[in-house]
Amino acid sequence: MIAKYSLVLFFFTIMLIPVVAQDEGIPSVGMLTFEAKGVSTEEAQKVSNYIEAGLYKSNRFQIVTRQLVAAINAEREQQKTVLDNDIIKQGIAVGADYILKGEVTKFYKKTHQQTQKDTTAGVVTDRVLKVYTSTYVQYDVKVVDVKTGVIAATDNYRGSLNGIEHHIKNFIRLEFPYTFRILEVLKKKGSKKAKHVLVDGGFKQGLTAGVYINVFELIEENIAGQKVVREVEIGNLQVRAVDFSGNFSKCLIFKGKKEVYSRIENNAKLICKIPKSHRLFGMDIEYTY
Repeated sequence: MIAKYSLVLFFFTIMLIPVVAQDEGIPSVGMLTFEAKGVSTEEAQKVSNYIEAGLYKSNRFQIVTRQLVAAINAEREQQKTVLDNDIIKQGIAVGADYILKGEVTKFYKKTHQQTQKDTTAGVVTDRVLKVYTSTYVQYDVKVVDVKTGVIAATDNYRGSLNGIEHHIKNFIRLEFPYTFRILEVLKKKGSKKAKHVLVDGGFKQGLTAGVYINVFELIEENIAGQKVVREVEIGNLQVRAVDFSGNFSKCLIFKGKKEVYSRIENNAKLICKIPKSHRLFGMDIEYTY
């Protein structure tokens, strides 16, 4: 099926590499309703709803059923326990790899006026065109690794209620980046030269034309009797086209072509990641999808 996609959509001949769906191995997360600190329970619940929407739209996690998490959370409240050990037990109970929790510390409304200069009768005045109200919030967020109990990522937000979704999506993108694999090496018809590869990620994972992806070789090292995996960057790709399914992208090998191909031929373990930022015209540009 993958070969068919690449032939139909990209009009390329293929050197086939084993294919596994990107959806496999996506971690799961359970979200607790954020605690109210100096705000009402209803306000904290509203912020939690926006955060959950952003978490869902990040497409990075499988979301554990909210009702199950709520039931475990209620049990915790009944027992008056707030330790991370209990968070770990909750995560195990609902089958989550991570638990997302936090505190809402501010929730207030601010009135804005849109005005226009009016020079009627030769007198300059500000004429009010529109009056509107926006809601501003502040919260802290933590992501706990269920297996270890370690806090995997933290962040805080101060801004509008409507900006929460973007904040959470960007937070997840930066702290829990997707890893992609090179599925196929693509060749143009009638040409022996190959410049493009097919990766198992598309717009569902935030990839769009123009985005750069770093390529790493996974190398096992033995340190003090323990196996440690190093990620060694060997090149990068640039997304040129994303197919209609949203799961696959055709990428140009932008840098390190020889290194990438030699590792593929030797069946080396390779992964690809979107960098947190990209340097363009001497400036660091942060991806904001």
